[in-house]
Amino acid sequence: MKKKVLILPIETKAREFEPRLLLASHAVKQGYVVYIGSKAAVNKNHKNIKPGVLFHKDAWKSSLNLINNFKNKGSKIVGTDEEGLVVLSDQIYLNQRIDIDTLNLFDQFYMWGDHQKEVIATKFKDTSKLLSTGNSRVDFLRKELDYYAEAQINELKEQYGSFVMINTKLSAYNHGRGPEGYIDMFRSQGMFKTKEDELFRYEFQGYIKELFFKYQELLTALAKAFPNTNFVLRPHPSENQQVWVDYCKDIPNVHVDGRGNISTWIKACKAVIHTDCTTGIESVIAGIPTIAYRPTKPKKEEMFLPNALSREVKTEEELVDLLAQVLNAGPDFELLSAEQHALLNEYVSHHKGGTLASDAIVEAMSSMNPPEYPVTSIKSGNKMAATVNRIKKKLTFGKPAKNDYGKQKFPSMSLAEAEGYLNRLTPGTKYDLHMIDDNFLYIGSND
Repeated sequence: MKKKVLILPIETKAREFEPRLLLASHAVKQGYVVYIGSKAAVNKNHKNIKPGVLFHKDAWKSSLNLINNFKNKGSKIVGTDEEGLVVLSDQIYLNQRIDIDTLNLFDQFYMWGDHQKEVIATKFKDTSKLLSTGNSRVDFLRKELDYYAEAQINELKEQYGSFVMINTKLSAYNHGRGPEGYIDMFRSQGMFKTKEDELFRYEFQGYIKELFFKYQELLTALAKAFPNTNFVLRPHPSENQQVWVDYCKDIPNVHVDGRGNISTWIKACKAVIHTDCTTGIESVIAGIPTIAYRPTKPKKEEMFLPNALSREVKTEEELVDLLAQVLNAGPDFELLSAEQHALLNEYVSHHKGGTLASDAIVEAMSSMNPPEYPVTSIKSGNKMAATVNRIKKKLTFGKPAKNDYGKQKFPSMSLAEAEGYLNRLTPGTKYDLHMIDDNFLYIGSND
């Protein structure tokens, strides 16, 4: 029996791990074996992986090394932009998140929806590579996958009761590497083409700094206004989590908890509060009342879509009043107008009914006819890679530890953890699973 090969590097585990496992489960059904793990682990082991399909999370210049490692061996390159749904403006997005030299290496690039495709098509002329498949993250928000997190949703409700989730996206100021870490990220990627680009990021950082302190004040106000309601704060994965833990330690009904897939939290909560955050779109898709808190606005560009799909408030008082209405109305709270529904359809493909995004992606990948290999040769390669890496570990002394920021984005991955997720995704399906290296897993069918 012959199989195709799919490689799934992950940068931010909390955001990408479960959606990639969902994609992997659909791929295995369609005749693939899958390698999944941290970007570092995938890059480290690239020489031991047969050419197949590499699925990458962005088209940044900094991704060229990893992509070329697989492209040069004959792999097809596909992927998405995990942060391509919520942008400051179409032009800034094109200038700072889409590197044409990198995108040219892709055989297929998967769009969140038709709007993103139209935007990228103004700069990238080979539109046959741009496919509006949607994103696997959205699949978890659909009714078809309610079964997946039922037990976890009940656990969250038992732990926090009837809770409200607050999602922050404040890493421009509260960055895991400090405020300058945010600026350095853009500088190191070569994204400052002009002085105006750099000035814009500093101005945007000033806006986020102001918003950061507004959120601290909001947490205190909400805790006081709703003493019998728990609030769960989920900072963006790039933020300094400890800052929030320290701030909230003396507020008994505010809890900082960044565990697990965001879709599980969305389905468990009574309402979502955010500013400029993708979660504000995801919660609307899931049918959860969503409030955009906008006490201040940036001087120039601002995030459009999450706020446009939410009920917007400007002050703490307005938010308290609206949240009281939401909690009292329950499922009868009106979510979207007809105009907002049309906007959602324009920006997000496969968010409701019909084909899942994961199926659309696997179908698109398979249309490229990637190479196939006897399963025995793939497995023997795995064993060789594992043996080589064990020997390397024994011979390596004084290996430097990963930095704390990297650990925050991808702490660890275990066989049991992946097996648990897959068992929930596809009950009754047996997989051939084994670890190839630290944070690096092989998934095949057990047939």
